[in-house]
Formats: sequence, C-alpha cells, structure tokens
Amino acid sequence: MPEKVMLIPGEIINLSDDDKRRLGGYTIEMIASLEATYSTYLQNDIPVWWKWYNAVPAQSQKMWPFKGAANVVIPYIQTMVDSVTAQNFGKVFGAAPRIWTVKSQNEDDDRQRLAMNVDRHLQWAASGGDFNFKLPMYDALEESACVGCSVLALNYRQEIRHVFFGSNTKVGRSSKSKRVKTRAVEWAKGPEFEHAPRENYLWDTRYRIHEAPIVVREHEYTQSQLEQMAALDPAWDAEAVESLRGAEGNDSSPAQAARDAKNSIESKSTNTFGGQGTLHHDIREVWMDVPVALGAGITIPGANDPGAPWIPLVLHIHRNSGKLLRIVAQPYHIPHKPFYDLYYRKNSGRAFSLGLAKKLEMIQEIMSTLFNQSIDSATRANAMWAKTTDRR
Repeated sequence: MPEKVMLIPGEIINLSDDDKRRLGGYTIEMIASLEATYSTYLQNDIPVWWKWYNAVPAQSQKMWPFKGAANVVIPYIQTMVDSVTAQNFGKVFGAAPRIWTVKSQNEDDDRQRLAMNVDRHLQWAASGGDFNFKLPMYDALEESACVGCSVLALNYRQEIRHVFFGSNTKVGRSSKSKRVKTRAVEWAKGPEFEHAPRENYLWDTRYRIHEAPIVVREHEYTQSQLEQMAALDPAWDAEAVESLRGAEGNDSSPAQAARDAKNSIESKSTNTFGGQGTLHHDIREVWMDVPVALGAGITIPGANDPGAPWIPLVLHIHRNSGKLLRIVAQPYHIPHKPFYDLYYRKNSGRAFSLGLAKKLEMIQEIMSTLFNQSIDSATRANAMWAKTTDRR
C-alpha cells in the first residue's frame, strides 16, 4: 500500500503560477472583508482610546466660554490603567517568579549542578535576556487594560549570525598576525513571546484567535529587509520580492490611524524622506486553515486527502499588489495557531472586551469639566472683563 502523502510542519508549499494568483486574490478579498468589518474599531476607537489614556485634549485651544479657557484633562484613565497593569503584572510574576522549571531525576552531583545552571540561565533569559517574557507580557497587560484586548505571538526563530574569530597577536618581541575569519552560525531560539499592537491583527472575533479559521497580522518591511529574508530563507519568492521594488507604501493599513495617533502623542513625525530602502511595504502574515485555502479552487500537494492531518498554512502577501511572497505549512508542532489573546473583561461567547478607556470615559470627562469650570470661574473673578465711561 503506498504511503499517504501529507503536509509536514514547516514544509515549503510550491504552487503553480495560476494557483498563486488565485490564492493571492482570494486572500486579499478575505483581508479586505475583515478590514471593512472591523474598520470602526481599528481606525476610530483604538486611536481615540489611547488619546484618552494619555489625557490628550480634544482641541489644542478652547474658544468657549472665552478664548483661552481652561483645557485640562484629568488623567484618571491613565491612573486606573497603570494601577490595574501593575496589579496584574505582580500577580503573574510575583507569586511565581520562576518562569521556567528545570528538574533532574538523576541524583548524580554533576548532573544536579548542570540542571541548576540550566535553570539559572533560563530564569535570566526569560527575565530580560535572550527570550524576554516579562516585557511583552507587561505591554500586553497594559494594552488589554486600556483598550480591552491584546495579543501575544509565540515564535521559534532560526537566526543566522556571523561569528568573528582570530586577531593580530604579539608573541614576545615578534609580531604574529592571524587573519580574522568569520563563520555563519545558526541560532535556534525559543519559545519567544512577542507583543504587537492590537490594531495589527485581524480575525473573526466569534472565535478565540488561536481557533479562528484565518488570522492576519500586519508587518512593515523595507525592500532591503525583504531581500535579506529572501536571501536567507528559500521559502521566500525572490523574484516576487524583487518585483516589489518601487511599490512601497502602507496607506491601505487599518492600523495607520492608531500609528498616527501614537506618533502624535510622542511628538514623532512620519518619515517623509522617501529615500531608497526607507519606506515600508504593507506585508500581511496570514495563518489560514487548509479548508479555507482550498476554497480558492487550488490544489495543495498533500492537503487534498481528507484522511491526512490538516496543518494550517502560513502566507506572506503584499497587501497592495496581492502578490504571494511565501507559503509554508505551519512550522510549529502545536495543535493551534501560535497566538494568545488577553482580555480585560471578556464578553461571553465573543473574543472582545471593552477596556478601561471606554468604561471610564464619562468619569474622566466629568472630572475634567468640573476642574476646568472651577479654573474659569477663578479666571473671571480675577480679570477685568470690560471698561466703561458711563458714570451710572
């Protein structure tokens, strides 16, 4: 009996040019549908909520009840969000400061010392070293408290680093020269948790993110970054990457409004230099279940057998042109997509929650209004409002 052909985790998916075009157009249609569905949430709500958190006035100068009236915003939302974030962070890491646990059943002293050293290294690495867990968790907790939801992504990375060795050395009075050499070394790192802003993710919120049929994550890559990834990873289509030269731009991004709001808060201007390699492409990383991909009418080698395991596909696609740049089977041996959603107060049956920014909006508005009215009252009492020559 012939061996059943099936997808292997991390396998490069080779499609015909026609199937690539069909799958690319099909994927862009689904992305556009998700963008339209959640456009208000991503482009209007989230940017405003972060402005409320940072106590940004709705207008730079108030003209009523008089020009230059008090324009103070009491940062009540920020105070509450920071407090809840600190409490949750303390609950996560205070009760269990050991992020990883290493245990050896062997009673040999040398093995016990080795296990202790491995344990010590892992605690250091996860507390701010090679695969820091505390920093992305803090960012996720703060975002979930403010806007209601945040996402952590799990990664296992293969990094190529160049190690240099050899140098010019002096031996006694003579000088002995050694040629500096280099060697490319592959580093396998993980598990590594990463936080990206909520506005960078799209999925059907009737599902938790790891169970959704399709999950879309936005990336900003320059042309040189894409070319470097294509040179190191054979899964990238080098010709498709090269064809993107000159097609930079992320105006189609639903996250742009949130980025602009955060840049404004940080007094940061958008890059307008426009030099070669400085502008970004809008690249979408799409995790898609095989039955969804087959809806495009394509043939995926090893995926059309209903008895074979259905491993999600990972696609990288250029949002503006719809060109597929990379297609692989999900590389991780886990039973779900490698994303974890956190919520402040999750709605029953929905992957959605309102955060403190929306819940406390009215209280912050009332506090700020009362405070501004008291300042305006004192201003009027201490200012000369008019002069007259009428003796009456």
